[in-house]
Amino acid sequence: MEVINPIYDTSFKYLMEDEKSAKILLSALLRQKVLKLEPRQQETAAPLDRGGDITIYRLDYAAHVLTSDGREEDVCVEIQKVWLQTELSRFRKYLASQYSDEKNVQSDGRTPRHIVAIYLLGHVITETDAPVVYCHGGSLTDYDGAPVAMAGGGSFVRSLTHDVIIVQIPRLPERPRNATERVLSIFNQRRAIASDRHLIEVPDDDDEGIEVDILRRRLSSGACTSDMRRKMQLEDDFLVEVQSREEQIKVQKMKIAEQDEQLQKQDEQLQKQGEQLQKQNMQLGEKDRQLGEKDRQLGEKDRQLGEKNMQIEEKERLLAEQKFKIEEQMQAIAEADSARRLAIIALVKAGTPVNVIAASFGVDPDFVERIRKEE
Repeated sequence: MEVINPIYDTSFKYLMEDEKSAKILLSALLRQKVLKLEPRQQETAAPLDRGGDITIYRLDYAAHVLTSDGREEDVCVEIQKVWLQTELSRFRKYLASQYSDEKNVQSDGRTPRHIVAIYLLGHVITETDAPVVYCHGGSLTDYDGAPVAMAGGGSFVRSLTHDVIIVQIPRLPERPRNATERVLSIFNQRRAIASDRHLIEVPDDDDEGIEVDILRRRLSSGACTSDMRRKMQLEDDFLVEVQSREEQIKVQKMKIAEQDEQLQKQDEQLQKQGEQLQKQNMQLGEKDRQLGEKDRQLGEKDRQLGEKNMQIEEKERLLAEQKFKIEEQMQAIAEADSARRLAIIALVKAGTPVNVIAASFGVDPDFVERIRKEE
């Protein structure tokens, strides 16, 4: 059976808008039966700092679940589906907003809901090859690392911690090995139709269970709508644009690195010239001292005065040479500053963010901003 590919934000949203489908998916991931589900914030992420948008799709739910020990609990479930690798700070900001949300409380109106963050990744992470990873923040240990039982449901601990579930979609196995992987098999991109990756081939197999059949039928119902396919094509076009921008930025960074290396070499040369000039100044200072001593010794004698004049002329010649070298040095510095300014102007015109340019050249963002306004 061909169904719409839920890796796309459009089709994933369509799937999760169906409460029964959303409960099945979340129950499989949480490994707890979802009794009640209340959609909260739903959004497509704001534009990325590097350009573009809609690469992170976020869903929030208030879920009433049946725990493995038979208790019922209200939890906050946050789902983020990510196409591309992105900054971890975004995930942290979303979690921070959940912790700070005063409305995120259980039915008693006081106890904060335990938070479960679910990340559906369209890319892989380096920490593990496992397709589905669980990180439980509410587990307790003593000083020696031995597990400590949590009595009374652990409302204090669970209110101050959160669980993380990471799904690496590219690592989903060809054949599911458990109930969670059977439900997640609808995301398996090995089943995507080569000629049309908007569609995915899902086996019409009753052995996979009624839950998978419900998800399969929900996605199948969206496969024939032209509006759905149009939005999925827009996502493809956007992804190509973002990847193109990423490549342009990569090239620009390489050019900036080369320019930085050249500027560093120039700085080293200027530093050496400065050291040489400093030595010359020290030598000239010593000569001045000697000339003064000699002036005191020679006194009023005409021969000694003539010799002193010659030495003074020599000093002026050396000072002139020093001045000439300093002017050459200042010219080199001015040329380096001009090259850097031209590079910054080029990056500003290319649309590179001010803070990225400032960090690349090691200058204050205000300096880059002034150059941008001058241009």
